[in-house]
Amino acid sequence: MKPDNYERLRKIGLVLLGVTSLALLVFVTFFSKSTQQEKEIQSPPQEKSDQSETSGEAVTSQIPQLNIETVEAPEWRQSSTTATFSIDESFLESKLMVYQKTADGLVLNDVEAKRLAAEFGFGNIPQESISDQGKVWTWLRGGDSLSINLNKRTLEYFLDSLNDPDIVAPGVEVIETEALGIAKNFLTQKGLMNDYIDTQNPKISYSETYSLETEKPSLVKKEIAGIEFPLKIADKPLLVSKSLSSKVKVGVSSRKVVISLKMPLYSSIWGELGEAPLISLDEAKNTVSGGGGVMVQNSFFGGASSVLQSFDLSSVYLAYYGENYQDQYLQPVYVFEGTGILEDDTESKVVVYVPAVRY
Repeated sequence: MKPDNYERLRKIGLVLLGVTSLALLVFVTFFSKSTQQEKEIQSPPQEKSDQSETSGEAVTSQIPQLNIETVEAPEWRQSSTTATFSIDESFLESKLMVYQKTADGLVLNDVEAKRLAAEFGFGNIPQESISDQGKVWTWLRGGDSLSINLNKRTLEYFLDSLNDPDIVAPGVEVIETEALGIAKNFLTQKGLMNDYIDTQNPKISYSETYSLETEKPSLVKKEIAGIEFPLKIADKPLLVSKSLSSKVKVGVSSRKVVISLKMPLYSSIWGELGEAPLISLDEAKNTVSGGGGVMVQNSFFGGASSVLQSFDLSSVYLAYYGENYQDQYLQPVYVFEGTGILEDDTESKVVVYVPAVRY
């Protein structure tokens, strides 16, 4: 074979080899994509949803229906009482986490209680009392006191300060920004600050007395600030019945001294159980319209309430609720707030809880 013919054949062979390789590459790429698409078609997307629904069903089958503490008087809502809604929200979450007490969160142990007492400077042996409210340890030091309920996991601290001008100065008013910082620092220093405490939404109040002439509360001094930090879990309010404490309450004097503290000890008591499906907002509203839910407030100042002619609910949000310290679960509730008109034509603040889980 002539050299020039051999060279032409070699070049043609290289071209054919290149074309064949390119064709093979295209085929493999196309086949891989087709196979992947076929697998995706054969694996239906609702599989994840089915798993979620199964998980939700497993959660709702495990938890009891929520029992909200009944504080509503039978006469508050009559058959003639009308409920209206002026709520802007049209949609809230369709499912939320349910929380369960952790194994180490049922009862505060003795070692932890003594450690807390040492943080407050109490090292002596506590007095012990046991009742249907649980086991309570109390330490005394002069007029100062510290009480810890090991079953309910609550702490109360009081500093005898009324006659000490270095703690409470007559005529010297509290500076609110300073008092807030002092309260937060105190909780942190005592090892009590945790994720359950909502430090972003505090409320501040001052001592009040009732005037014998007007029979109305009147502000008399700002020497002691009462600071309340609400509780939260997963950025939603944590509400509990009267059997538990739903706030952290700190008393701060104008001399920048913490003179009282009352709080629950929930540092690691709740763990995630699983998500549960919720009833819709419209279903919750229909429940209230039909006389359901539990009205937990029908008064502005906690005084005597009377029959409601009507009430309008202007806001709603989801929160977590626990009945008492023996409950194993925290469950979501709809919280409706608004204003009612009583039978004497006076106004009243109205709050209604509706269990949110779809059982």
